[in-house]
Amino acid sequence: MINECPFNHNSKCALWIDYQIAQVALQEAEELCTSNWIEISYLLDRVKLLESLLKENGINVPE
Repeated sequence: MINECPFNHNSKCALWIDYQIAQVALQEAEELCTSNWIEISYLLDRVKLLESLLKENGINVPE
């Protein structure tokens, strides 16, 4: 990907700017997904713990 516009050497290429914006958006999305997955994993562990405690005490777990 080139930084300069092939038609006007005095300006940046619009595709280059779009590419840079897409890269930043992708990086932010990856960071959010990682944080969300950590939280989901934590919550799933809590649910499993709570279900096991309910079953140990003879309480049915609703589906």
